Amino acid sequence: MNNAAEPKKIGSMRYFWIVLFTCFFAHIQAQDEYTFEVKSPKQVAVGQAFDIQFVISSSKNIGQLSNFKAPTFRGLDIHFGPSQSQSSSTSIINGQRTHTASVILSYRVSAPKEGTINFGSASIDIAGKTYKTAGASIQVSKSNSQQQQGGQSNRASANAPQQQQPATISNDDLNLKASVSKRSAYEGEEILLTYTLFHNVNIQHLAVHRRTSGQGFWSETINLNSRPAQHGKGMSLVLEKSLIYPQHSGRLTIEPLEMEVIAVVQNRQRSRDPFADFFNDPFGSFFGSAQQVKKNISSNRVNIDVKPLPEKGKPASFRGNVGRFTFNSKIDKTTLKANEALTITVTIGGHGNLRHIEAPKVLFPADFEVYAPVEKDNIQVSEHGMTGSKTFEFLVIPKTQGSYIIPPIKFSYFDPQQGRYIEHKTEEFKITVQQGDERFMATAVGTAEQNRFLNRDIEFIKTRTSTLKPINQKFLFSTLFWVLFGLPFVLLTAFLIIRQQLDIRNADVVGLRNRRAFKEARKNLRKAEKFMNENNKNAFYIEISQALWGFLSKKFNIPVAELSIENVHQTLLGKQIQTEHIDQFLKALENCEFARFAPNGSSAQSMKEVYDEALKVISDIVRYLNE
Repeated sequence: MNNAAEPKKIGSMRYFWIVLFTCFFAHIQAQDEYTFEVKSPKQVAVGQAFDIQFVISSSKNIGQLSNFKAPTFRGLDIHFGPSQSQSSSTSIINGQRTHTASVILSYRVSAPKEGTINFGSASIDIAGKTYKTAGASIQVSKSNSQQQQGGQSNRASANAPQQQQPATISNDDLNLKASVSKRSAYEGEEILLTYTLFHNVNIQHLAVHRRTSGQGFWSETINLNSRPAQHGKGMSLVLEKSLIYPQHSGRLTIEPLEMEVIAVVQNRQRSRDPFADFFNDPFGSFFGSAQQVKKNISSNRVNIDVKPLPEKGKPASFRGNVGRFTFNSKIDKTTLKANEALTITVTIGGHGNLRHIEAPKVLFPADFEVYAPVEKDNIQVSEHGMTGSKTFEFLVIPKTQGSYIIPPIKFSYFDPQQGRYIEHKTEEFKITVQQGDERFMATAVGTAEQNRFLNRDIEFIKTRTSTLKPINQKFLFSTLFWVLFGLPFVLLTAFLIIRQQLDIRNADVVGLRNRRAFKEARKNLRKAEKFMNENNKNAFYIEISQALWGFLSKKFNIPVAELSIENVHQTLLGKQIQTEHIDQFLKALENCEFARFAPNGSSAQSMKEVYDEALKVISDIVRYLNE
């Protein structure tokens, strides 16, 4: 009986292990739904071009890919990338069907000098889940091709393989030009500054390395939707236009704008044997191959002679406005009762730096309660200049009855076309204030100074009972006496403690500079968020760029003229900031500049990504320094 039950027991155990292993491998397979890895050579030669690939693989179709973030390839020159390719394969072996799909994101790079290149991990979101690669290390050594070529040159000269001539870009193929609408102007006069890129090659990437500080100018950037245009034998692309206004007289200089450009250039391959060219590659020898070449370019330096504004004929109301303007005013009522509101509206319109126009001075009577003017503007900025209008609303409340006169309101400006000052002024306003509600005012019977205190002479009858106290209660040595007696000492002690804390805080120059830098960066980011919601791409990227560069300049005391990617990298390393934070910050700078000057523009999604990235890297560095 036992012998008959043994086979059943063995069969049950076998079935149990088969089910267990099946569930185990199914679980492993479910876990390994996607793989994300980096592939790169372990050793390369100086100047050798090679590929760094980030490969996403799966046993099924790959889902939606998003938020790919490559590491910062410090020490490598990027020729182009990332380029994306896809592949899939299906095989059936012994009736078992296997499917493999992959997506490859490739960078073509080269190393300019010897050493060890280390770069961190890349990340990507696949079907809502984030995957990361491991870091990688590449050893760069001297090339031994010259030594090998020296020993083989005599034997291989007759049938030498194709020798590829390196592609280059001449100044005629790529030229960045800065031009201005005028070389001589008055202080505050409007000048149009244009940066145009002339090229005979296919542009793939643009990035600003150093922007002119614009010292001595106030500038306003113009929103552009420029497209490449035919220019002679090549193309031209307007990169940026801005209105600049010189702030003082003398010779002012606009320093060159420095950029990095990656372009596609045709290079030719030649061999000493013309027949070998044809039989090895019958088409490549005629048409050549495309190669991506990086070139640093800079614009020309522009000098502008700025003339001072003349002193002759300058009116007393002149406040530095230069251009051509109109001036209008209106009053909503000239007869009203005391304690009613009166509004005077002044509108200044025309052509010039409207953003610098301030509210004109209005002399109101002493009996008028005056509020700060409300400012509204309707300003348009284009290559034709800054135009529009600015409106100021003065709200006042007369307090006493009487007749009043508001003197004429004056506004003056300098017209550079006529070379003279022009002053506008309104008529005087005659205001009649009638008697208002007697509960709140008394009739004006004396001078204005007497009327001001007339409302205080008669108090209304009190309808509520005041707090009563015993007649014989003494104040001396009472609880209130001791409270009032000790209060000055308490306040003095509190004042000294607060003063000491403020002195310590103000003495911390580094901390004060850090707080101001972060405050200015948050201000720029708030403006950028506003422009992002309005889909104002150019203004958005200007504010993001100012937030990043300005944060570095103020926090680490780097002059604006010395700001560059290399200086930023060295400064952050000197502050012992982690390499991860440095790479993230530099990548945010590069992404911002690329999105701003990319010929194809940017989407609302990419603007949101740039905004989130800038906010994160600034916050991370501030948090790291405060630890």
